Amino acid sequence: MLLFLLSSCCHPMKCKPAVAGFEIYAPIIDALEKYNLENSSYPDSLDSLVPEYLSVKPVPNPNGRQPSMVEYEKNHDEYKLMFEYLGPGINICTYSPSNKWNCYGYY
Repeated sequence: MLLFLLSSCCHPMKCKPAVAGFEIYAPIIDALEKYNLENSSYPDSLDSLVPEYLSVKPVPNPNGRQPSMVEYEKNHDEYKLMFEYLGPGINICTYSPSNKWNCYGYY
């Protein structure tokens, strides 16, 4: 029975909340890249993108739905943007310019 339940789960990169997160955070990634092109570095925080690169400040858990923003972290000449979603298990998706999207989950 347990084998059946786990085999019916989707891969963390292909679950609907992950795909929704990729779409939700695509404008933020675009804004970060534009900021980097114009300033030769990434911003220290996402707040620096508003209003010139984004019209509104990114907020966690838009519209009270998953996925929710977990973290933006600048690391020298790169950054990580992460969100999490639930079901099945706890899943974390991380984006960086060098690795693009990577998602993994815990059951």
